[in-house]
Amino acid sequence: PEPRGPELCVVDVGGARYTVRYVVFDGERLAAKAATQCVSFDFDTDRPRRLIEEERAILTGLADE
Repeated sequence: PEPRGPELCVVDVGGARYTVRYVVFDGERLAAKAATQCVSFDFDTDRPRRLIEEERAILTGLADE
């Protein structure tokens, strides 16, 4: 069978950062996994910024059950 596309979930939502985890399966076998830590950023001040409540709600909604 063809490998399935990556499955993503959001974990560890913090004040200004969150982590996205990825897994890819080849049939039933785990073929790859990775994680990316993301930080919200204010381009006007050129600094990280805190997540607003709307963003936090969206990210929490994408969290792995």
